[in-house]
Amino acid sequence: ILHDSFRPNQWHTLFKNMPYDNLFMDTHVYHAFTPEYIASDNEEGDRQKIFAHEKIACGYTGALHYTTCSAVPVFVGEWSLAIDNCMPHLDARFNDYGQCPRISQRLASDWWAKHISSFARRQMAVYEQELGWAFWTWKLLADPAKVPSAHFWSFKLAVEKGYIDTSFPMDACNHNPVEDWQLQPPATEGAAATPSAGDEGAAEAAGPSAVWAAVLGAVAGAVAAVVGVRYAPLLSPRRREYTPVGRGVEMSVPHGGV
Repeated sequence: ILHDSFRPNQWHTLFKNMPYDNLFMDTHVYHAFTPEYIASDNEEGDRQKIFAHEKIACGYTGALHYTTCSAVPVFVGEWSLAIDNCMPHLDARFNDYGQCPRISQRLASDWWAKHISSFARRQMAVYEQELGWAFWTWKLLADPAKVPSAHFWSFKLAVEKGYIDTSFPMDACNHNPVEDWQLQPPATEGAAATPSAGDEGAAEAAGPSAVWAAVLGAVAGAVAAVVGVRYAPLLSPRRREYTPVGRGVEMSVPHGGV
């Protein structure tokens, strides 16, 4: 198993023509390091951001499966629940764009718990379409009481908070995330507050802001440009059997992450 060195699109021909079997690619998928992914300086921006990442997570299906079919099977060897680069000592390029002061407020919020859990389920559903996944990491030395971001990088803490469902449901990408990121304005006297959006899968009236619409459009365009194909997940969610193009190796992948 070889890591893609964060250049997955440059390995397709090399891997495809290697005269070896049992060759696999390790890739790492994060939503927490580039400014366009993490920058937000208010609560509504934070909420828009997790909604956008829920959508983006399911969009990785085509890119990962294209690598599996055109080169070698893919294993997602690192991922997390973070949408903010606020974990001390994790990234030397750290820059607080205004996204970090509110992290601790999320831990007691039912709204955030719902959307973080949705984000986790969507990532796992996509990664299990391939060889599976390993979360970064099981536990951290950081005190979660002092470093609230630890809950998004530690599998142990994420399970304890209920963010990760260890029954590993596979249907998260079959419906859209709940589009209820807008903060409700204070109700004026004699007027009822605007109702929130409905359940997952229901049509939503409000759309993301122009900023996040542009982010989603840019990501979708980049994926389409790189992949150039559509992939329909026709395989069983519990057991995958397929023959990667050009390799002639039948893969049978059991359910379950690492």
